[in-house]
Amino acid sequence: MTASTPNPATPEQLTQIGHAAAQLIEPGQTVGLGSGRASHAFVRALAARLAREKFSILGIPTSNSTEKLARELGIPLGSLETISTVDIAVDGADEVTPDFDLLKGGGGDLLREKVVASISRRFVIVVGHEKLVPCLGDKFPVFIEVVAFALPVVVRHLQTLGGQAAPRLTPDGKLFLTDKDGFIPCLLAGEILATHQRDPGEIYRQFTSEFGESVYERVEAPANTAQKALLAKLSPSQVKATQLAGEAITAILTKAPGNNQPIGGLKVATANGWFAARPSGTEAIYKIYAESFKGREHLNRLITEAQQLVGDVVADAGS
Repeated sequence: MTASTPNPATPEQLTQIGHAAAQLIEPGQTVGLGSGRASHAFVRALAARLAREKFSILGIPTSNSTEKLARELGIPLGSLETISTVDIAVDGADEVTPDFDLLKGGGGDLLREKVVASISRRFVIVVGHEKLVPCLGDKFPVFIEVVAFALPVVVRHLQTLGGQAAPRLTPDGKLFLTDKDGFIPCLLAGEILATHQRDPGEIYRQFTSEFGESVYERVEAPANTAQKALLAKLSPSQVKATQLAGEAITAILTKAPGNNQPIGGLKVATANGWFAARPSGTEAIYKIYAESFKGREHLNRLITEAQQLVGDVVADAGS
């Protein structure tokens, strides 16, 4: 990491950044509300525009601090329980390269930021000039959020990449925890650069070139009480399909592989995608969670066929 750091954006510059981003929002949109100084400037500018122009949106905050700010400013908020797609998300970043690789997570809100970004049709990054760098790891380590159980495994794997992982601490020396009580080992990107002669952004592009860029979405479909009960108690043998989105089905699960406990629904996987379907506990719907490594078109096909597959299985089970 380099020693020199440009002065951070001034409050006046952040106000200008926030105002420019707020102009991108259209009436009736679902908007991801990011975290950090620039994102909070956007939230303030958006609230001012809503009050001035008298239109409404629905905000999805990415952190506790952003949620608190949005509520104080009177921005209507929703949750992912009822929202499956975000029209536009505006968030900050710790570093941005000329190739638009991003380093995020300095504020400790990695999980919620990534989830909201993954379901956003448009993703806008707002930063001051001090966040522009020639390569990732120029000023910050790479932040990674890890659940406590997985921490030793993740640290060992990072070391195989040539990185040195160190726990992130609070200013008073305590272990830093995210909003979701996750640990953050800080991966020193300079170690990866020295070992592989490539920064983390280049390595990530290699992974996506080899395995595909992940695209994720959650959708909902209507289901009555009887249909939800059938879905919750399915067995793999009840799925007759052998293909999903043009690929052979490689796994059909109704129990978790790790402990053989029921997952309360169905998961179907192929070489380049998967979906999971689970009934809602409170609404007359079931939810489909789907991910593709072949892009948006493949994901859309996967979701369409998943709904048909689930409908057929539930209909057969109830006959």
